[in-house]
Amino acid sequence: HPDHSARAILASPSLKVLQIHFVHAVSVARIRQVWTKGLRENCSAPCKLSASDLHRFLGAMRPVHAGETFSFVFNRYGANVYEGGQLLGRINNEHFARLVLAVFIGHQSKASERKLKRDLLGDEQN
Repeated sequence: HPDHSARAILASPSLKVLQIHFVHAVSVARIRQVWTKGLRENCSAPCKLSASDLHRFLGAMRPVHAGETFSFVFNRYGANVYEGGQLLGRINNEHFARLVLAVFIGHQSKASERKLKRDLLGDEQN
């Protein structure tokens, strides 16, 4: 994305790709815990986190093995999720897809995540 502002990137209808490469295995329980926390923290009023969307998203999670790479391809309608080039699922809700991206670049990034956020945005000012 040509912009380095998290707010502008999250609001943009343009195509965005986020790749996550796991260097360690992660249990499904831990993945669900982290996603739930991140989604809730980045959904402050007037945002509303749909219980059904959250349940469906978390239900699709599985354990991750070291070396796996997942890609989230965000578009104006939601996002597609791939593992190793194979479609795993779709997020057919643009608001929920934006929250997924906000977990990585949103306003609620914690101190330990700030460097990752800066690296993802390509700018030291965010």
